Formats: sequence, structure tokens, C-alpha cells
Amino acid sequence: QVQMWHDFRPEVIDRELAAAQQYFGLTTLRVYLHNIPYDAEREKFLASIEQFLVICQRHGIRPGFTFFDDCHRHEGISLDSPTQPVKGYHNGRWAACPQDRERKPENLPKFQAYVQDVIRAHARDERVLWWEIFNEPDRSEFSASLRRLGYEWAKQVAPLQPVICCWDDSPQTDLVNAHNYSADFASWDRQTELNPDKGTVFTEAGARWFAPRAS
Repeated sequence: QVQMWHDFRPEVIDRELAAAQQYFGLTTLRVYLHNIPYDAEREKFLASIEQFLVICQRHGIRPGFTFFDDCHRHEGISLDSPTQPVKGYHNGRWAACPQDRERKPENLPKFQAYVQDVIRAHARDERVLWWEIFNEPDRSEFSASLRRLGYEWAKQVAPLQPVICCWDDSPQTDLVNAHNYSADFASWDRQTELNPDKGTVFTEAGARWFAPRAS
């Protein structure tokens, strides 16, 4: 998500989304943002999101955007040192957001502009399906605070779209935001019943833990 927005290549995205729509009938995407390109090149970052939405609309795809994430590479990510992919590694260029070097309580206010600038530009934009504050936050006090504040910042802008956050149900999500990698499909039903008044979206799903692996 850092290199995509920093080295934005619309011709590549256009080709990929054309194939996704043609061969798989894809109608939505969950797209990760990152504060590093926003901090370094705000206007370019915001312009690239608009350009991305134009390409998505051309192919009948409505994305949702994710701001923060506690998965994978927690340090060493910058615009000056592109992350090299790791062969055979799940999401080998995925970068946690924010990076560990920024995970300090005094830094929390700096992320408000990042969230609100992006949402404000598209708060009434029907091309966007949702705003997701945090993907799989860990149990740290920092992530709990950022998740809570991020939701509040988003709602202050009053977007047309739902503001969501995993895991499952919480006061910081307008929809139950579920992840399920189990082959036990009854567990999927239980997640959809956590809060029927809100409804549920599965932003990650599959049975990859049960997939065959080469010996």
C-alpha cells in the first residue's frame, strides 16, 4: 500500500481491474491506504485516490478503503527504501500502518488529518462503499486508542458510507466487520448473527488454513 500510492501506475491498475472484472466478475475491492505517502506527498496521494476511483468506475467496481493495519511488516518501511517482495510469502510487501516508530501516544493527533482529508474528499461519493478504520488491530493500548479516535474522526466528517472496523462487532463499527478463515461454515452464521440490527460484512474470508500445500 505504500509503493502503490507512491509509484502510482494507472495503466497497470486499469489492466488489472479489467481482468478482475472480465474473468471473475469482481464488483468491489478492499483497498489499503497508508499514512507514509500521505505525510510525504499529500496532494499527490489524494489525487491518486481520485484517479483510482475513476478507473474502478470504468470497470464497474466500487471499493472500500482501509486506513490502519497491525499486520505484517512493522518497521523499516519508507518511501526511500521500497519493500522487496518475499517469494512465497503471504502478502510479502504488506506494511503495518502506522509503523512501530510512530506508535507513541503523543503521535495520535497527527493521524486525524490523514483520516479526515481522505474521507472529506469523498464523503458523498457513491463510488466508495465503506471507510474501514482498522484492519485486525492488536491488543495494545495504542491500537485501541487509534481505533476509537479514528472512528470518531471519520464520523465527524459525516460520510454517506458506513464507517467500519474489525474485529466483528464493537462500538467503533457501523457494520459487524467479520473475518473468517474456517471451513466450519456454521461459524460464519454465528458471526452474521452478532448484531442483526447492524448487519454484517465479511472483509476477509476463505478456508486457507485448510488448503493443500506442496510437500
